[in-house]
Amino acid sequence: MHELDDGLGLAILKRSTAGRPEVRVAVIDGPVDLSHPDFGEARVVPLGGAASCSVKDSPGCEHGTFVAGVIAASRSGKAPALCPGCTLLVRPIFCEATDFGQCPVVTVAELARALDEAVDARADVINLSVGLVGGGADMAPLYRAYDRARDADAILVAALGNEAGGGPRPLLAHPWVIGVAAADGHGRSTQVIPAAIAPQVVLAPGVDVLSTAPGEGYRTMSGTSSAAPFVTGTLALLRSLHPTAEAAALRDAVLATGSESPGLLSGEGALERLEDQLEPTPEESLTMATTESPTETTNETPSVPAAQPDQAAPPVSDASPAVLAPAQVAPAQTCTDVSAFTQGSYVYAFGTIKPTFPSLDVRKEFERLASKAQPPVSPDDFYTVLDQNPYIADYLCWVLEIGNVDTYVLKPRSRREQEDMIQSLKQVGSSFDGQSSIVVGPMGSPADPGLCNGLQVPMVLVNQVYYFDFNDQIAQISKEYCADGNAVNAVLKAMELKPNPGESNQDRAYNYLAFRYPEIYIQTCTLQKDTSDGPYFLVSISTRPSPVQVLGSRDLVDVIFKYQNPANQQEKFYFCSVDVTGQFPFLNTALRPYIPEGG
Repeated sequence: MHELDDGLGLAILKRSTAGRPEVRVAVIDGPVDLSHPDFGEARVVPLGGAASCSVKDSPGCEHGTFVAGVIAASRSGKAPALCPGCTLLVRPIFCEATDFGQCPVVTVAELARALDEAVDARADVINLSVGLVGGGADMAPLYRAYDRARDADAILVAALGNEAGGGPRPLLAHPWVIGVAAADGHGRSTQVIPAAIAPQVVLAPGVDVLSTAPGEGYRTMSGTSSAAPFVTGTLALLRSLHPTAEAAALRDAVLATGSESPGLLSGEGALERLEDQLEPTPEESLTMATTESPTETTNETPSVPAAQPDQAAPPVSDASPAVLAPAQVAPAQTCTDVSAFTQGSYVYAFGTIKPTFPSLDVRKEFERLASKAQPPVSPDDFYTVLDQNPYIADYLCWVLEIGNVDTYVLKPRSRREQEDMIQSLKQVGSSFDGQSSIVVGPMGSPADPGLCNGLQVPMVLVNQVYYFDFNDQIAQISKEYCADGNAVNAVLKAMELKPNPGESNQDRAYNYLAFRYPEIYIQTCTLQKDTSDGPYFLVSISTRPSPVQVLGSRDLVDVIFKYQNPANQQEKFYFCSVDVTGQFPFLNTALRPYIPEGG
């Protein structure tokens, strides 16, 4: 293994995850030879037409196949990739003539359109291993596309280009883009990096990198084209491990990987920086989400219009090459095989987590541990036994109970989620009855009868769990947002926050709003105290599929709040909308006055 790869700290990321299908990585490049065996299990979504090569010996096919291989090829192949479990969005932009000089020039406007298509397809990371050549172009369409990607939280990764001088780099003339320069085997940049853009540049392997080639083979390539997908793949792994992290936090974690600018890519360092920034998920407080002000776009307009593949240096002879390839590592070490949870049905459920014994021997081992605890505890004290002996947690059956009904079998995605589940068992005062949890994740098939003593309910892959005392949570809401506890209870009653499976769009929207959007309590309190035209009391909450769908590909739920003045029967309406497309619902439209149809 090359010494540089040992210093990249990518092994810890690759052991933790192979990537998740919810994470979508766009490659704007040449087409990809999807018949290559290393792409046999890849999840590929074509954008803008066909994704696969029609002329395998074309430079466009070679370039696209190489770049895609670094990101998404099988880890069991000769050139194991970073994120084979992620979904690959392939947007070919280079033609497939055997002589690239015969291809028509790719315009800035066409590159901007490709970026827009990737954003529309909900890309999390977009790889641009392209260069810009020529002169006299209007760069405004490209920078508008950059703005749109930033606003959609799609991280842009662009090859710096292999020019020898320190001239302008039009692809990086926007603060949201991460630029990637090529590093040699000792971690040193192979080119001059302009000082103006150094803070947004990171170094990555760019000399004699091994990846997939059209057909069934492999090839080495040098240059920033081969370096960029290392950064893209690292970001995809970070997103897979922390799906709720903000894009800006992921970007900053990757850029700040060295003591100098630019620093050498460090997967382990980026993970540590990201986790230092993240708020702990358990016992989260009810706070309203805020949005950072958008970053200003630079007005610099370089006179360089047309896109081409970022030209790579000729490969070194295959005789004993110093190959820079992703490390060959063992499969991801997680508590659960995540492949069974990919059908797109998500749960955002409110209930109580409880462990049960799948067999007599596990029960007896647990009782033995309870008797040897310091001090000895009752076998009903799951928290103490598991806190002192976490290994036994692997052998328990974990169930989410909703309304005194065993509703889901829980499968923690990793040790971190399992530890949070153990923490949720900690008693509150002298009673366990008040402890509640929100469980978030994709739903799978019913559990095997042998897993939980014959309990055959759907399994849920736990990607996030946070826990709280329900009564204390309501008291906190009243204290922080609304002195009138009756208003809080009115919202919960009208929302029918009674036991629900947290699977339907309506239930997921309700559960999200009840514990994540205090504005509904504040508004209800305010209207109850209204002295201008009398108090208004909440009488109902209803939902409907939103008639406004973002690009036709989002699931939005409108939640409508109806208030009434009991003295004169006058009514007021407010609404907000919640995006429930993915596993993590979020507020799409803030609470605002609403005029119903016919009103």
